[in-house]
Amino acid sequence: MKAKLSKLLNPRTVLLVVIVGLLLLGASAETDSEHYIPMVLLNILAFFIAIFVYELGHFTAGLIVGLDFAAFAVGPFQISRVVR
Repeated sequence: MKAKLSKLLNPRTVLLVVIVGLLLLGASAETDSEHYIPMVLLNILAFFIAIFVYELGHFTAGLIVGLDFAAFAVGPFQISRVVR
């Protein structure tokens, strides 16, 4: 049972559920058809901005306690540096 639950709650599945939820939010009954696509795109952008700020908090806290990072990634975007 735990294996099935861990597969269901993996980050990709959660991300997919959240994105679908945001798409449905963007397609509310009050949104007319000409504003549907911009609302969906704005919802996805807002989601990525929220995740970026969240992950930036982890990055900042790690720097404060002295951790050394080789990369910072949010979704498909990654910033990395060459470690010598």
